[in-house]
Amino acid sequence: MIAFHRPDTDDPYSDQIKEKLEEMVVAHNVHRHDPSADEKLPYCRENDRIFSGKQEIEQYLQELERELREQRMVTSDSCYIDPETGEIC
Repeated sequence: MIAFHRPDTDDPYSDQIKEKLEEMVVAHNVHRHDPSADEKLPYCRENDRIFSGKQEIEQYLQELERELREQRMVTSDSCYIDPETGEIC
């Protein structure tokens, strides 16, 4: 699961990241933090990997989108013809 950590205040860039995650229909949780904390916000965490900074987050989101697209291309509701009987499933 992806954890998206963002400031608790209005932040247009954090809004863009959240919108992108929702657009990709990827499971994620949003965690809001006090911007005065020592954390560098926003950032994404996936398992043990953390992606922070605009360039790193953008690269991560592009890679994630590519991976999801590939997964969704190979998983589909398909019907096959049984080669032995000729029956359609």
